[in-house]
Amino acid sequence: MAVRRVACLLSVLTVAAALPSQQPPPADQPPPAVSYQPSAAEQLSALLNPLVEGAVSRAQCGWQLGQLAGRLERLQAGADAGHRALAELTRQQLRLDSVVHDVTALQLSVLAGGGRDGSTGTAGACRPPPQAERRQKWAQTRVSPPGTAEVSETEVAPQGTPAPTPAEGDLVRRTREQPEATPVGSQPQEAGQIQEPACQQRPAPLPGGAATYQEPAERACARSCLQLQRQGVAQDGVYWLTGLPVPVLCDFSHDDGGWTLLVTAISRQGWDPLSIFARNVYSPSLSDDYSILRYADTIRDLSTSDRFAYRIESQAEKGRQRWGGVWFAPKHYSFVDETGTQTEVSLVRRFDDWIYKGDGIKRRMPWINTGGENPYRMHPVLTTASKTEWWGTLATHHTYTRHNHSPWYNPNVVHSGTMLYWMREVALP
Repeated sequence: MAVRRVACLLSVLTVAAALPSQQPPPADQPPPAVSYQPSAAEQLSALLNPLVEGAVSRAQCGWQLGQLAGRLERLQAGADAGHRALAELTRQQLRLDSVVHDVTALQLSVLAGGGRDGSTGTAGACRPPPQAERRQKWAQTRVSPPGTAEVSETEVAPQGTPAPTPAEGDLVRRTREQPEATPVGSQPQEAGQIQEPACQQRPAPLPGGAATYQEPAERACARSCLQLQRQGVAQDGVYWLTGLPVPVLCDFSHDDGGWTLLVTAISRQGWDPLSIFARNVYSPSLSDDYSILRYADTIRDLSTSDRFAYRIESQAEKGRQRWGGVWFAPKHYSFVDETGTQTEVSLVRRFDDWIYKGDGIKRRMPWINTGGENPYRMHPVLTTASKTEWWGTLATHHTYTRHNHSPWYNPNVVHSGTMLYWMREVALP
């Protein structure tokens, strides 16, 4: 019993010795520092502040991105409007070129002796009106007093005949004047006569390899390669034709000949809805980018046939007449169509083994894509594809980098290589 009491006392003393001393610190020592414990609200605020700041930052970035997106949309809308305006200007220029072409054709027809009224020379084009003819005839048949060499403007005309105007009086006087003597050996020059331009019926092609073909002293007496072929020319090459302001490259060796080159596309560099109309027009070539598409409808109109032919060749750098063909199209179809609705075309010759399909060539005459509703915008520039596809494209926008240079026919001709686009204003026999 005594042992238990001693053991209990020892344990109490041991615990007491282990307790910290509660005596106050000496006067010369500072009181111990008390550690600060933040409240629960402060701890919650510290946790939420980064989240709130991140949300605010993201909201500001989203607003700025929205502003940038709006600006980009406005810029894109302005660019689209600019492209449409330029396309309209190009169409107006094409109409003006057509008028100039018609005037040139009329002049050549008059010089050749076939005016529109069935007369010959320049007289048919400058025929006076019937009333002026009657007055002139009356002035020539009436009798003048002896010694009078001309008719006065104040002479009285027969009753019921209007008095000639001063301009007509001048005409009357000129008809009564004695003609001047013509020197021997010279031909009289008719007033207003148009000097016929010199041309060659069977010209030789211009020397090849020129960076820019200069106009020769005499052009070819033809307005298309087919007309030139019908005159007996059979050598492929570059010719300056009458009625066109630029030289053309003619092919007389393939598909019955008479083909005029419209477009050569060897890469995507530089192509857009404007350059596809005309590019390097003075440098027709099979190995460099080139286009005279703006003059194609003018050549088409030279024929009275109800159909014309066009030809497409791809990968021409590997050989001619590859992965394409020859098509017939109705006369009213245009080479500068921008709708993509010209689908009534007939394939008459097929190059290599292919069929119409979604990821290949389409049954559609190549058309010019100016953007509009196309989700790919202006990636296909000259194409047979619809507005939601890109396979079957001859020339691709310079910003497109996926294919080299156009997606043509999958899987055989994924990369189109050099594309050649030709026309013949009369369908093949």
